[in-house]
Amino acid sequence: MRFLVVAILTLLYFAAGGQSISGKQSKVREAIKQFVSGSQMKSASVSFFAIDISSGDTLGMYNPNTSLCPASVTKLFSTAAALEIFGPDYTFKTKIQYTGTISNGVLNGNLIIHGEGDPALGSDNFEVYYKDFLSVWSEKVKKAGIQKINGKIIADVSFYDQQNVPDGWSWGDIGNYYGAAPLALNVYDNEFTVAHKTSNNAKDTTLIVSFSPEIPYMKFTNSVLAGHVNGDNSMIYGSTWDFERYSNGFLPLGKDSFKVRGAIPAPPRLLAMQFRETLKNTGIASDTAVVSFNSITEKITDLFTFESVPLKEIIRITNLKSMNLYAENMCSQIGVRQNKSAADGASA
Repeated sequence: MRFLVVAILTLLYFAAGGQSISGKQSKVREAIKQFVSGSQMKSASVSFFAIDISSGDTLGMYNPNTSLCPASVTKLFSTAAALEIFGPDYTFKTKIQYTGTISNGVLNGNLIIHGEGDPALGSDNFEVYYKDFLSVWSEKVKKAGIQKINGKIIADVSFYDQQNVPDGWSWGDIGNYYGAAPLALNVYDNEFTVAHKTSNNAKDTTLIVSFSPEIPYMKFTNSVLAGHVNGDNSMIYGSTWDFERYSNGFLPLGKDSFKVRGAIPAPPRLLAMQFRETLKNTGIASDTAVVSFNSITEKITDLFTFESVPLKEIIRITNLKSMNLYAENMCSQIGVRQNKSAADGASA
């Protein structure tokens, strides 16, 4: 927390209107001096280097060649870039579209969920805003005069690149909630919770109590054992589009419902299936639910657009809770808007 306070104060010094370079340098030096002299910093490793991007002048430095592992502090750069490029009130769009024609209440074509990277769709972090969003969508489809769909529910994820996991990401991370990949269609933070019941006997296999949300197509192989551990020492393995998940490791003894978070396999597929089911409950039948990785070539008509919470709110939660998925989606959004490719987000 102290680091963030100093970082923010330093940025304010940078932004001081009309201040000379020497004045800024003096302010930065004083901020660094106060920071490193604090009692909590006696055993800390500190490295700092800043320049004025308009002039190229060095504003301040402290151990500038020391290599550190900044970890989630780098989210400040992702979120600051998004804020600078898009503005605080920017929203991510999700469009409900259709192909074909509507005649006598029947859509002879496909209903499409076209995602444009809303990272927070359905998230508990914004529970009030996204509450019953699938029911809201279904009612809008019904009000558009559609009573039946002779076609599929298609989750269109073509807005981002299909290859969404960088080569350097660890196999041990991407099946866990914090390694969930950024997609054009995200839902429920792209994570599920699996509850385990653990024995009082070490090395007994745990029993699966429940999954939330339910994922009908997921095959979950559980090899997690009860053990003499204090917390979650388990791992979940599986890639973004792989329907299978494998879990091993250890969880504490004698727990009725110990919850572990994993990355949802193929989140757009789950979204399409749930939308289809919600439409069915509204009285609108359709064929199967599928995912489309390529841009749909048929003529498309927009039905309505659903907007995310404002970017400033997503950024607040990103930095407050260190939401990897949100920060990754911001980089992907920058890549698409600036360079036409989500994969170029890091260089945008």
